Amino acid sequence: MRKFIALIVFIFPFLPLACGALGLLAVNSWILDRNFYTGVADDPRLYEALLDEDLPAYLMQEAQSTGGVIPAAALTAGLQAINTSDFVITDYLRNQAVGVVNDVFDFVDGKTTILNPSLELKPIREALSEPATRMAFSQAVAENLPECASNQSAYPSGSKLPVCRPTNETPDSMAEQIQKALPGIIETLPDTVALGDSVTADPNMRDDINALRGVLNSGIMSVALGAAVFGVFVGLLGGDGLRGKLLWMGLALLVPALMVLGLGLAMGQGNASWLNSATAEFRVNGDLIHSDFNAATLAVIENIFQRIGSSFTITGLLASVVSMILIFAGLLLPAGASSHPGGGRFVEVPVGDQMIDVSPKAKRKEKPLYDDDHSLAPRDDDGDLFS
Repeated sequence: MRKFIALIVFIFPFLPLACGALGLLAVNSWILDRNFYTGVADDPRLYEALLDEDLPAYLMQEAQSTGGVIPAAALTAGLQAINTSDFVITDYLRNQAVGVVNDVFDFVDGKTTILNPSLELKPIREALSEPATRMAFSQAVAENLPECASNQSAYPSGSKLPVCRPTNETPDSMAEQIQKALPGIIETLPDTVALGDSVTADPNMRDDINALRGVLNSGIMSVALGAAVFGVFVGLLGGDGLRGKLLWMGLALLVPALMVLGLGLAMGQGNASWLNSATAEFRVNGDLIHSDFNAATLAVIENIFQRIGSSFTITGLLASVVSMILIFAGLLLPAGASSHPGGGRFVEVPVGDQMIDVSPKAKRKEKPLYDDDHSLAPRDDDGDLFS
């Protein structure tokens, strides 16, 4: 009956609590970790894909300040053309993304009082200030401009840069026009462009952030303590003697440990192909995102899954080690080892109307203290009579 109750307690509430505690421990290792998010933003595959064909149109809204929007393919080609020893567009985009992540965590950690995420344009401005770089940019943009449709103006009202190439113009002539217009545009470029509204910290916000961290830590401790209590309870109910109790506790912990370990290994496989159908028609502001950008998104998601999976794998491994220690400790004990001081088992057998203790300890107690001649009987260190 005790073992049946122990099994019920193992299924509920120990198993859910143990899985929850191990899962929270795994999540806690990355959910508020700056390095986790900077590592995700530092993945170069996303930025390489952004420049492989077309920049998504929603990344070009700031270009409207020039009075016209250069087609994505032309702008991408131009940005790739200005790669120099001091400026590489993929490194630039990656550094900007990592910088935004650091700004957010500096604000959360209280190192700064104002969060103002922004995109730094100074490196682009400095790169385009060189004549050779400016020429390469202009030529690349001109060669990738689409031909203007009938009755379409290459320079919309107020535009300083062409949005298309007239049929009577060659790429070289358009490149000269772009090169002449660039110095004036470069001078008007600000050092930074805000990516959103600034946020000013206040005591309540800081208290809420600290409270969130406290709740997370307290929740982990509470769930882990509950799992530990019920785990010991399972061992006390299911095991006979110290050996049995250790085996029950070890086996009970091994089950959720293997579940978390398996989850971590599955996530660590880095196979996010199941998201292909979800991202195949992914649109932003009505614009269909290109397949290369979808592939990059999948690569980044796979990277995230691998990082999260590693935290579950490590947590599952540590819990498995603890469970194996308990199991091996139980196996090393001799069968019948007792958890009570003095060792031995209490064994009773019915004799007539009475229950007689026939354990070795009881038998030692029944041995006479004196011989037949009333002299003290010789005994060994364990209290047994010498034969």
